[in-house]
Amino acid sequence: FAASPSPIYLYNWLRDSSFAAMALQDANHLNSAYKYWIWESNIFSSNSWYTRYNFYNGEPDKNFGIPELDSIGLFQIGVYNYFQITHNYSFLTSILPALNKTIQYEITQINNSKFNLMPEDLSVWESNMGYNFWTQSIDDIGLYDSSLIYQYLGINNSMIRFYENLLNKSIIKYFWDGKY
Repeated sequence: FAASPSPIYLYNWLRDSSFAAMALQDANHLNSAYKYWIWESNIFSSNSWYTRYNFYNGEPDKNFGIPELDSIGLFQIGVYNYFQITHNYSFLTSILPALNKTIQYEITQINNSKFNLMPEDLSVWESNMGYNFWTQSIDDIGLYDSSLIYQYLGINNSMIRFYENLLNKSIIKYFWDGKY
């Protein structure tokens, strides 16, 4: 399920489509949103993911190499929001392998960064490679929501909470206090 505005768009951009899926689920189009999150969880279950996918066949656009890491947090936010609406535990367990991969990726990146931030990306404006507030904050919210998913599933979330807090403090330090 593409969750894309129209075929004219030609691609399913993970960021844009995540917002579309959240709008669908908030409008009670739960089956469409479910299909999207399952489709995206299959993408995140692989060893790599891309910024956009072909609208018609779902294949990744490997020639479009823009790193947009906010899609990770948006996936986490979206599935948590879906669960809050549906209380569907089987949905959570079905996306758990993908969720685990996204969390592990974020933890690794935050831990390996001298700033304890997600890596530089082109973010929402697609024009400046850097540590963008948008990406950092969306991934922070995504980690927070992921910790709540773990809590609902009875899984220890202390490591996620630790790295979410670390990322949050780095956002305050480098963006709010202006030390970046």
